[in-house]
Amino acid sequence: MEMSEIQAARLLLGGDGRAGQAASRQVGQESASVRYGEVKSVDAEAGTMTVLLDGQSQEITLTDATASTRLKAGDRVKIVKQGQSWVIDLAGGISRALDTAVSEASERMDAHDKTMAEQQKEIKAAQDELAGMDGKISDAVDAAISQLETPDGGNHIYAGETEPAPPKDGFKAGDLWYQTNADSQIAAVKVWNGTVWNGYDMVANSILVAGSVDSTLIADGAVTTSKITAKAVTADQIAANTITGEEIKAASVDVNSIASDDIYCKRLTATDGNGYIEMTGSKLEMLGSDSKILFAIWVKNGVCHLDAVNTNMISIDTLSGSTFKITNSGYIFSSMNPGFRVNSVSAVESYPITPGSATESFSKQVNYPMPNLSYAVIYYKCTYANTVGSVKFPITKGGLANVVLKDFVDVNDSTIVGCIENIAVVVDAAMKFTVTRGKPFRFAIKDSGNSINSNPGPQFEITKMTLCC
Repeated sequence: MEMSEIQAARLLLGGDGRAGQAASRQVGQESASVRYGEVKSVDAEAGTMTVLLDGQSQEITLTDATASTRLKAGDRVKIVKQGQSWVIDLAGGISRALDTAVSEASERMDAHDKTMAEQQKEIKAAQDELAGMDGKISDAVDAAISQLETPDGGNHIYAGETEPAPPKDGFKAGDLWYQTNADSQIAAVKVWNGTVWNGYDMVANSILVAGSVDSTLIADGAVTTSKITAKAVTADQIAANTITGEEIKAASVDVNSIASDDIYCKRLTATDGNGYIEMTGSKLEMLGSDSKILFAIWVKNGVCHLDAVNTNMISIDTLSGSTFKITNSGYIFSSMNPGFRVNSVSAVESYPITPGSATESFSKQVNYPMPNLSYAVIYYKCTYANTVGSVKFPITKGGLANVVLKDFVDVNDSTIVGCIENIAVVVDAAMKFTVTRGKPFRFAIKDSGNSINSNPGPQFEITKMTLCC
């Protein structure tokens, strides 16, 4: 049997769901605000579900669009009282999903840590082995160089920081001395001229580097090679297809394109000098030639801010042809499906309306182009109970909708007070929005019977409205 909202409210408060009969119950503070039960059926399209409360034999129907998409028959639910409404606490279902995700992530992290530990052991062993080889390689190179002879077999090559000791028969003209520094690196090359050691200059039409197979040549006015590695290269001009290095510093770099992982600079300026881009702290700004901000984007306290103060509209387009536009008049999303939420209501296009009166009938002329008006939302406040609510209802241009504003208040264990007001909403072809207020009613449902107060005065204030397409 279908249950009315009043019967559902009574059952949630601990009664047996039958109005007009006394119910023998003892309701504590916890049972009056928290109930538990099992989901029996879910209608996601209608946004409803049936729940059998613990200790009850009759199922109740609850409306919760969000819960109806996340719960399924057989789920245990917790129903809590928030203000004057009963809502389903979804923390249980979310917690199960989070527990599963955390468990899987923990297993992957354990496997990752184990692999990393094994790799670190292998790296440490390789580092120790390389450290021991450095000294052996250096000693072997020094010994080999000191024993080298020049190709003619008559000259010798010496290596060391200090001037070598002459052999028994003395130095020969043409002997070479590779003078090294404290790090065993070659700092200079000197040649014995028969009397003293002089700096050695190499003269050649070109130099073929060993192992290059003619790919690396040093010739008069040119160095041809696939790579030059040096601490510094000083030149007025470098002409190359590619320059690869850790750092390039110059007063000016004139190129057709720059391909780089990172570009560090104070300002990027357009080639015509009209406008530039600056990155200041965490804010990216695009400025015109007059240094006025055209557009800015930054993140603060977890919120991404877009600043386009000198424009009338922000338009975001996608490859699929969808467009999201933001103006002073409202929001427009070109997709036929709801693309965003306005005041907790899904919408494709949404336009706000400020009521002309909170407690009386009023009309508003809507100056927005709305070819696909489909529904509206009225937000109201119940002054009797100091609660808020909203009603979403279908509406079209030239159409009429009858809307009920309602609220229920739990006065005590045996009395529920309800407030109801009927209003009529009309939107004519010229988009004139008219709200006509009806007479409010206040009534009380008691264990011993019902009472109605048909003239309670204003009970509802309309705080805002939204038209949606």
